[in-house]
Amino acid sequence: MTIILIYATILFVILYFFVIYIQSRTMRPRIISTQERNASEELALNSLQDLENDKSRLTKDQIRAVLVELDLSRFVVGLFDETENLQKYDFYDTFIPPHMIIDCNSMEQSVFDVDRYIPLFETMDDFLEVLAYDNVLKGFIRYCPEDTIPMADHDVLTWDGTFVGQILTWYEDGKSDDQILHICNLMGLKYAEQILKSIHSELGSRYTMQQIAIWEDQTIRKIGGYIK
Repeated sequence: MTIILIYATILFVILYFFVIYIQSRTMRPRIISTQERNASEELALNSLQDLENDKSRLTKDQIRAVLVELDLSRFVVGLFDETENLQKYDFYDTFIPPHMIIDCNSMEQSVFDVDRYIPLFETMDDFLEVLAYDNVLKGFIRYCPEDTIPMADHDVLTWDGTFVGQILTWYEDGKSDDQILHICNLMGLKYAEQILKSIHSELGSRYTMQQIAIWEDQTIRKIGGYIK
């Protein structure tokens, strides 16, 4: 009986230290070897080289050239270059380059029909909205990449036309008229004051989604903002 107890105790001690050893191995941070790190860096470099060698891909430089050709304000180009941002003016930091599309290969980009609809800016966080230029109808659209709505079904607007809803959003965010007019001036918008007056006189401070839709349509028509 004594011998059995001794063996049982020895076995228990062995099992105890074995469990401690296993736990220490599983909880210990895994050290990445130099070989693994080099392989990861090489994979990233190869991926970057693949993008650079993809001659059919829409590049950031090509998009910038479109912005310059459209003769948009220097401030707008600065937003694209990321030398400017709206946070400097106490606005939510939208209008950043559409990196989610730029960093794709040509096959991935084709989903967004970039040959016709050139993505200019990501205008909502989490890639929820893109401002693009329709180089066939020569106007601008805003679309959600996750929508199933065909690109061709979106309204094509002038530069001012695509900001009617944006100005209302800034108004709803509590920005003053002076703040909104200043940023609109930097954006090169011509009808900002007229749009703001319309918000005050026709919408006020309480309105429904249906009233917004009617107001936005009528306002875009008043400023000649529809191309299609």
